[in-house]
Amino acid sequence: MTPLPIIWTDEAREIFLEYLFFISEKDQVAAERLFDRVENSLVPVAYFPYSGRPGRVPSTYEIVAHPNYVVIYEVREKCIEVVDFTHVKKLYPPGSA
Repeated sequence: MTPLPIIWTDEAREIFLEYLFFISEKDQVAAERLFDRVENSLVPVAYFPYSGRPGRVPSTYEIVAHPNYVVIYEVREKCIEVVDFTHVKKLYPPGSA
C-alpha cells in the first residue's frame, strides 16, 4: 500500500509554526518534541486516511497529536490535506459555542 502524501495548507502550517515559535521561546526542546510528535501522528493517516475521528467541521477528520493539540485534515483524492491545527482549549471551530 502506497501512503498518501501529507500536504499542509499555508494557513495550517502558519498556525502550527506560530505555536512552535511560542513554545520555543520558553523551551526549544519542547518545541522540537511537539514538532516530531505532530509529524509522527500523521504517518498512520497517510496509510489509513479515515482513521482520525470525524471532525467537528463537515468533511474533516481530527487526530489528537498531543494531549493539548489537534490536527484537522481532509482526505483528498491524491493526498491528505492538513487544513487546521489548534489547541484543545481553543474554541473550535471558530464561532461555535
